[in-house]
Amino acid sequence: DDGNTEAGDGCSPTCTITFDSPSTGYKMVYVPPGKYTMGCTSEMDIEDGCKADEAPAHEVSHSSGFYMGVTEVTQAQWQLVMGNTPSGFATCGGDCPVEQISWAEAIAFANALSIKDGLDPSYGLDLSLDETANGYRIPTEAQWEFAARGNDGTPFSGSTSIDSVAWYLGNAGGTPHPVASKGIPNGYGLYDMTGNVAEWVWDW
Repeated sequence: DDGNTEAGDGCSPTCTITFDSPSTGYKMVYVPPGKYTMGCTSEMDIEDGCKADEAPAHEVSHSSGFYMGVTEVTQAQWQLVMGNTPSGFATCGGDCPVEQISWAEAIAFANALSIKDGLDPSYGLDLSLDETANGYRIPTEAQWEFAARGNDGTPFSGSTSIDSVAWYLGNAGGTPHPVASKGIPNGYGLYDMTGNVAEWVWDW
């Protein structure tokens, strides 16, 4: 989840500003404004890895910074906010990412966490976004990709080796794993932006 901010926009690309949810301790890190090339770029075209829906590569500019969760939302955090355990891999444990949730449920979580933390919910009953609200949001695709790239030029969000940063089909054993368990963040301090479980974004 992310929230736009104006207060930290003077932050340089190397500084770290964090925000913790008062009720859950969910940690977020500030991603500063900037430009990047969205889509499959040369460093990502490994073993013919570029797909048709990742082209054409094009420049995207973020004039405002935003906060992004340092990790995927965990099963324990979801339980604390929503009061249920929807995950198909519930036995993985509270530190594992929540999964098997719909886009609408991700929206509901953002609103519920906003209320729990005394913020204004960002989404209406019709799932429309109120951009004036100060509550939590799920990121846009452009925000997610910008954050995932980490301003570090690596193809796997923090490394040139997928096995060093990601749980995926080739090494995960058919199950999610505790968040940040690979121990290597990307350039913005974010974990599991490659691998583990899929993540929802606001726009289609």
